[in-house]
Amino acid sequence: GNYDENGNHTPDFSDGVTGFGSISHRSGVSFGDDGLFMDLEGVPSLRRTALSTSFKPERESDLIDSEIRAMLSALSFEAMENRVFSIYNRSAGQFMLFIPNGETTLDTTESVAFVYGYRPSLRQQAWSKFDNWNFTCAVRSQFGRIFFGDAQGKIWLMGSDDNPINTDNGAAIPFDWELPWFDFGHRPRTKTTKYISFDTRGSSEFTVR
Repeated sequence: GNYDENGNHTPDFSDGVTGFGSISHRSGVSFGDDGLFMDLEGVPSLRRTALSTSFKPERESDLIDSEIRAMLSALSFEAMENRVFSIYNRSAGQFMLFIPNGETTLDTTESVAFVYGYRPSLRQQAWSKFDNWNFTCAVRSQFGRIFFGDAQGKIWLMGSDDNPINTDNGAAIPFDWELPWFDFGHRPRTKTTKYISFDTRGSSEFTVR
């Protein structure tokens, strides 16, 4: 490292990726050669390039940046640094980013979860939003189970396909599912026209199969 004339260590904080930075260490998740984190604009990813050790930044949240910015604008930098957090659900391939709707724990009635279904090997990428949750932290066990904590000190376990959590009478927990942010590779913007060209004469109607 670097040391001054008195022998004190003076670390050098070089910017590995210019123009990108996380608002909190709690909002970043790394897995393999890829990583997702949150900045003031949305959610970028950092991936190691194949031919060098440099990082390639890409913005993954173009479809929801405006909503993320709207929620962050109501928080101070201190609240963003200490209260925004994320967790990666390996079994479901989900990057879960939680943003509280209040400055303090007492003011918060909901921690909205922006969930990114992210499986690069399968080319699956889709955003969802989980409402009506109010957690303050999360952790993943060695077996991949997700545990959440709330402001009352309660610990919550998230269900999975292998270990589902049902209601007291054994029925599945009901939920509303809206799909506003599915990205199908901009297919709605592309229209493919298929047609048959005829060389005919006459004025009567006919059917083509």
